[in-house]
Amino acid sequence: MIGYDRLRVEGPCKLKHITDVAMSWKPGEHGTLRISGMVEEELRTNATLEAVRQDTIALYDEEEGTRKPLFKGVVTSVQTVHRNGVYTVEIEAVSGSIYSDLKKRKRSFQDTSQTYGAIMTTVLRAYSGGDVLLQQGEKEKPSEPVLQYEETDWELMKRLASQFQSVVVCDILEETLKLFIGMPEGKEQKLPDGASYTVSKDLAAFQKAGGEAAGLHDTDFFGYEIQSKTFYRLGDRFKIRGYIELIVSSMTAQLEKGQLIYHYRLSREAGIRELPMMNRRLSGLTLQGEILAVKGEQVQVHLAIDDKQDKGTAHWYRYAPETGSVMYSMPQVGTKANLYLADAGGQEAIVTGGVRTNGASAEKTADPNNRYFGTEHGSEMKLSPTGVEFTGGSKEPLFLKLDDAVGIILSSPRKLTLTAKEEISLFTPKRVVIGAQALLVAKKTSAPSGITLEGEYNLMGAQIRTEGKDRTSYAPYDDAPVEGEPPPPPPPPEKPPFSWGKLARNVLAGLAVVAVVAVAAAFTVATLGAGAVVVGAVLAGAAIAGTAAVVSQAVSDIARGEVSDMGTYVSTAFRETVIGAISGAVFGPFGAMANLGGRMAFGAVQNGFESVIRQTMEGKGFSFGALALDMGIGGLTGGIMDSRLTKAIGNKIAGAKIVKTLGNAFGDSLNKMTGWIGKAADVVKAKLIRDALDIKDAAATGWKKLQNAMTIKKVGDDLVPAGPGGNVKLHDSPDSIPSSPSQHHKDFFSESEAGKKELADRLKNEAEGMGNTLPSRVPDPNAVPRGNPAKIRPQDDQATKRGRTRENEAAKILAKNGYDIEQSPNIPNTVKNPDFLIENKVFDCFAPDKNKSPRNIASKLKEKVEDNQASRIVLNLADWEGDISALKKQFVDYPVEGLEEIIVISKDGKVLNFYP
Repeated sequence: MIGYDRLRVEGPCKLKHITDVAMSWKPGEHGTLRISGMVEEELRTNATLEAVRQDTIALYDEEEGTRKPLFKGVVTSVQTVHRNGVYTVEIEAVSGSIYSDLKKRKRSFQDTSQTYGAIMTTVLRAYSGGDVLLQQGEKEKPSEPVLQYEETDWELMKRLASQFQSVVVCDILEETLKLFIGMPEGKEQKLPDGASYTVSKDLAAFQKAGGEAAGLHDTDFFGYEIQSKTFYRLGDRFKIRGYIELIVSSMTAQLEKGQLIYHYRLSREAGIRELPMMNRRLSGLTLQGEILAVKGEQVQVHLAIDDKQDKGTAHWYRYAPETGSVMYSMPQVGTKANLYLADAGGQEAIVTGGVRTNGASAEKTADPNNRYFGTEHGSEMKLSPTGVEFTGGSKEPLFLKLDDAVGIILSSPRKLTLTAKEEISLFTPKRVVIGAQALLVAKKTSAPSGITLEGEYNLMGAQIRTEGKDRTSYAPYDDAPVEGEPPPPPPPPEKPPFSWGKLARNVLAGLAVVAVVAVAAAFTVATLGAGAVVVGAVLAGAAIAGTAAVVSQAVSDIARGEVSDMGTYVSTAFRETVIGAISGAVFGPFGAMANLGGRMAFGAVQNGFESVIRQTMEGKGFSFGALALDMGIGGLTGGIMDSRLTKAIGNKIAGAKIVKTLGNAFGDSLNKMTGWIGKAADVVKAKLIRDALDIKDAAATGWKKLQNAMTIKKVGDDLVPAGPGGNVKLHDSPDSIPSSPSQHHKDFFSESEAGKKELADRLKNEAEGMGNTLPSRVPDPNAVPRGNPAKIRPQDDQATKRGRTRENEAAKILAKNGYDIEQSPNIPNTVKNPDFLIENKVFDCFAPDKNKSPRNIASKLKEKVEDNQASRIVLNLADWEGDISALKKQFVDYPVEGLEEIIVISKDGKVLNFYP
């Protein structure tokens, strides 16, 4: 009899008084212990706060200084309860077998020559102190490899033991992992006289076990349930009525009225069994592996779930090709393969075929319409939509091609022999061609007769007969070469009409370069700390020199009746603007001569300096005559510079907000400003462009001067200063010019104003659209995208075909417009498959149909963004019939979170930076 006064606990906390104890010990389950007790008030919640996962617990029966273990295990839960001023700790624990039931594993045991006991020993060897004692099935072996898949070792042990109808019993008297396969070998015990009991017979278990067909009797499932105050182990044996031998098959205990009362189940040993268990996860499972060896129609596989696999113990699996029993070859050692498990028992496991891991890069799998069947020796058969090809496996292979479009092609690197018992017929309604590089022989094998062709005809035969019907003679023909008359020269090409529109665009391009370079030069000297006069001189010098060069080029083109290309205007404007800026920086502060003679002398020196720079930049050699001419012109026009105006312009530049905020950042951008003005927004930054637009009138005064000169307007009182020492009439439009210019002049001015407005709008738009992706190349009608285009397969539905067609069209349009674009790019560290990589940015393509609303389009793009497909979209509107302004309003009013950019391909094939 065990009372609470004899119970002792060793665990994570010291109990002052035990109030409750409950234990359970059953086959196939972990042993459990639940114990409650009071603790000292000063300890309070320490037991709960200080409990750790490795805490162990032991319950003893102590009598006269001798301790007898009742339970040893691992603490799983500790909680402190405060009720009515009393602190009670409740502890839950399980047996050491729990260590094997914590982690699910994937592995295989392919060696079917080892016993179940050897497999179990291998499994428990991984645990410190782990051990297994086999009471049953010591010599049992599996008929198929054992596969552990998403199972704990505890679950695996129970499943293996059930294969020979045995049970797994844990040991609650050991802290370490110790298991029994079958009931433990216990001691002989005697049932106390007068003990109360209950007799039962589990007929349901009898039927499930197979009944009499399995060689069982219903009395095997007969048992007693007894109550006792004595502790017995599972496996202890009793004899009832002197001849019925029963063993303890389960135990529970409870502290009742201060006494620990045990409840036991006594069963016949034949009735303590477990039905075969299955791992349902194995049914229909496919495991990848690598071929280790091939033998006939069987293969050995190293499964990917195993770290290593000994070839000597690997199981031989049956190979079943995916193509069936026709035209297949066994896989090669080292190739990938699949192991398919048809049922949960693994009885019908087969290797189904190879697994391709390089399908995206393999040339022969790029087109699914072409199918190949090859061997490791190089022999191959190709089945394509238009024919069949057979290729041998040697270095110089035989080749046979049956093609619908070409016919039959038969090629041999050596001898080709056609043999027939009767005859070989070659027939065609057109002609038969037989050719050879050296010798052609047609010979009869049964007689010395035949024909040879080797530069001449040779006939051989027993009889040769020549027959002729007619003979024709021709007069001698004089074919000696004679001197002929040279052909007349081709007519001169028709001169195209003069293009005022092209002239206007070229002038605007040149003035745009003048504006940017002049502002850049003034900005640079301003950031370096130059005074207002120097800054103004640099700006004025650059603007006047560049503008004059552009005007001079335009007047020259009008005079000769042909417009130069845009590159000439841009290079001339850049060169002269740089020269003007350098000259202004050097001579600007010293140019304020008091009298006319001084100004003329200074103008001669300044023009001479500019002449030296210009001749050096042009690289055509140095001319003293050109230097003297330039100095003479400079002397005659020396009074142009006016220091008051240069100082005013310099104050405007030096006080600009951008000078104070950007500082040295502009210096890094200056070296990149020699390209087309369309790149200015990317190079100079948007803020610089907006400040440059504020002072663009200063750079455009030369252009206004050209308008006044061409309208032959005389200098009057209504002129405003345009630069140091000079005046230019400013007009709002060509129609406001009071003179009567020619129609050519009107067209020139009208197209010039339109082009200037277009350029200003473009600068503004690009300054505000710095988030948009811009092309890195010049437009090229022959450019094509990189990568692999979207595949359009015959089995695809119409919507898929349309979408992929529009995707390929969009890629070609973007490439022709100068974008660096790759289709179907391989993006690392992602499972998504975006459509494009444009200028190193990931884009996806979407082509809405004609009935899509703006809201539906926005929803579709939102799905792509939320699915992490791409945050940038190419929207091809080739099929869409909606209002593009309404679509723009949709994204402005209801922006999609995470959407960074939209590039639109309009119905007429134009590329638009649509959003943001």
